[in-house]
Amino acid sequence: MHEYNLTRTELLFLIFIADRKKSFTKRYVRDRYPTGGKLLDKGLRKLMKEDYIFLFEKGYFGKLDSSKYRVTNKGKRFVERFYDVLEGKREL
Repeated sequence: MHEYNLTRTELLFLIFIADRKKSFTKRYVRDRYPTGGKLLDKGLRKLMKEDYIFLFEKGYFGKLDSSKYRVTNKGKRFVERFYDVLEGKREL
């Protein structure tokens, strides 16, 4: 069994954002995700460090929250495995 060092909040965020097929900004998360503000402080950096999310396009200097992020293939596979376990297609 694999052990993943994700908190419940980070896991739910990854599921939420993986359903979005394109890039997202911090502003998008802050506006549409319930705990977006708190998550952006530490969670986004952690997910990037563990290679679940990557910086797709660096924002312009002085423009607030203009950088774009995307879910990596590792993140997409993780979410797919999670759904497979929920649907009974795969064991934990």
